[in-house]
This record gives sequence, C-alpha cells and structure tokens, in this order.
Amino acid sequence: WERGYRGTTVGDVQQTLGISRASLYAAFGDKEGLFLRALGRYRERYSAPSTAALDADGPALDAVRAFFRGLVLRYTDSATPRGCLVTTTVMECAGLGGAIERALARSIATGEAALRRALRRARATGELPEGTDTRALARFLVATGQGMALMARVTGSRTVVEDVARVALSVLR
Repeated sequence: WERGYRGTTVGDVQQTLGISRASLYAAFGDKEGLFLRALGRYRERYSAPSTAALDADGPALDAVRAFFRGLVLRYTDSATPRGCLVTTTVMECAGLGGAIERALARSIATGEAALRRALRRARATGELPEGTDTRALARFLVATGQGMALMARVTGSRTVVEDVARVALSVLR
C-alpha cells in the first residue's frame, strides 16, 4: 500500500515480516500470490464495510454521502498509507493482464455495484429523479472516489480530498 506492488520487493516483505524467503514462498507461492492475499485482506478490512454500508436501511443518498465521508477519512488517515491500495495498484499494473488486474477490476466493479444499488433505491424512493441513469452516476462516483485516492496520495491534504468529495456529491441534489 505504501510503496506499491512494483516498488515492494520480496526482500522488503521478508524484512518487514521477519521471515525467510523459503517461508514466504511456502506460504504464498510467489509475490503475486502474496499480493492477492494482501488485496483480499484490504477488501475485507476497508472496502467491504464501506460498500456494505451503502445497503443499510434509511435514506439511500445519506448512505452515499456517508460512504464518501468514509473515503475522505480512510484516504487521509495518518495511521495508514495515503490513498487506496486498489487505486495505487491500478496506476501501476493496468494493462498488464493477469490475476492482479482481474482482482482489481472485481474490486472496482463491487464498489460500482454497491453504489448503483443505493442509487436505484434513491431513485425508487424519490430521492433522485425518475430518469436518473444510475449506472452512469455510479461509474462517475467510482471514478471520483479513485481520483480522491490519487489526490490524497499526492497531496496528503484532507481539505483537498474533502473539496473533491463535496463537489462530486453536489450532483446528487
């Protein structure tokens, strides 16, 4: 998350975990296997709770707004690397194909699907106009969330990321 997939060597992982190369390979197979496990853990710890909250009872647009507030906090939390592991890896590995790119695409698609469900609920309850294209709006919000992660990584500024979120959410009015 901090250095990216390519910027992290097997030696870095060994040193951080305090294990031998043989133990690392025995447990994970290779660097890609280790990364896929780390990505799964990231989704469990950070992404899944955020997207699950989009399906919570109550006004759907409140859930979308809360989701974006959560992104701002997560992307700028001083206790973790800035930004998003998925976004950082997409920037490094897009176009390479393989298991990592497929896992990243699934992760992004999961977020889009959760946002789309919330937006459909919002449309059904009258929070959004009847003709709202929930697919396009969900894709816009996903792209904005990924952009927020990049802004957090580059600037480290919560204010910058909050500004992006505020303007993006203005389309929901």
